[in-house]
Amino acid sequence: LNRLEAESPGAKHALYMEFLRARDEGRLVIPREDDLAALHPCQRCGQPTTAPMICSFCRLWEGAAVPEPVVETA
Repeated sequence: LNRLEAESPGAKHALYMEFLRARDEGRLVIPREDDLAALHPCQRCGQPTTAPMICSFCRLWEGAAVPEPVVETA
């Protein structure tokens, strides 16, 4: 932000004013604490997730898994 302000004076003020305008017009929703999803550990890696059972990363990694090559013996 400081670099943007140095290159374009007034940028921080404009950003802040737009933030306030968005909040007042309802375009910016700040979640209440009771609206937040509960976190629990992923069953595979243990990282916090809101996804049921397995986190998105582990599901993605699982989908990208390449089957092991079949080795033929003569």
